[in-house]
Amino acid sequence: MGENIIKSLKQKMLLFGLAVFVCVMFAGCNNKTEEMALRLSQLEPTQYKHPGGFSVSVPGDWQVKEETENMVFFVDEEDSMTLLLLSEIGGYDYLSLAEAGQSLVTILEGSLSEIESLSSGPYGQLDDAYKVVCQGEADGTTAIASAIVWQPLDGVRYYAVFLAGVNDYEEFRQVFDDICGTIKLYKTQDEIYEAIEATSGWMRQDAADH
Repeated sequence: MGENIIKSLKQKMLLFGLAVFVCVMFAGCNNKTEEMALRLSQLEPTQYKHPGGFSVSVPGDWQVKEETENMVFFVDEEDSMTLLLLSEIGGYDYLSLAEAGQSLVTILEGSLSEIESLSSGPYGQLDDAYKVVCQGEADGTTAIASAIVWQPLDGVRYYAVFLAGVNDYEEFRQVFDDICGTIKLYKTQDEIYEAIEATSGWMRQDAADH
C-alpha cells in the first residue's frame, strides 16, 4: 500500500512539472530590489477551502491554477511563484515524518537539477510537521523550494511546497510559513477516516487489477 501511495504522490507532483518550470523561469527574470520580508497579513489574505477537508489562507491576489480531489496548485499574480498543497490519505505510518519530508527532495529532482538540501527539521508552526528547504537549477535559473509535511491524524498527511526564484523566496519565505500556519481541517475526524477507508478500498482494488 505504501509503495502505491508514494507512486501516486510522485505522479501528482510531476504532473505539474511543466507548470512549475514556467513559473521558475519567470522567477529567474525577476530582479526586484531587496525588500523587507513580507507577512501574509500584509497581503489581504483570503481563505480557500478544498473539498478534501482542509482550508488555508493565501494572499488575496494568488489564483488557483489547478484543483483535483486531493491537490490544489496556486500561482501568484505575476506567475513568479507557485504553491502546491497535496493531501495524502491511507498511509498508515509507512514513513516517518522525516522520511516523508526527505522524499520530497527526491521528488523535486524531477523539476530541479543540481538540487541540494539547505535545511531540514521539525516545523514549529504546526504540531507533527517536518520542513525541508532545497535549492536547484531550472533552465539556468536558481530556484528555492520550501516543503512541509504535516500529519494531523494517523494515516493522514498534507504536503505544502512553495517554489520561487531566490529574490522572491527571500521576500516571501515568511509568507509561506504564515500560510502553512493557517492550514486547518474543517471536516471531522470521522469524515476524514471514512475517506481513508474509501481510498484504501480503491487502492486494494487497483492493486488487484494490476
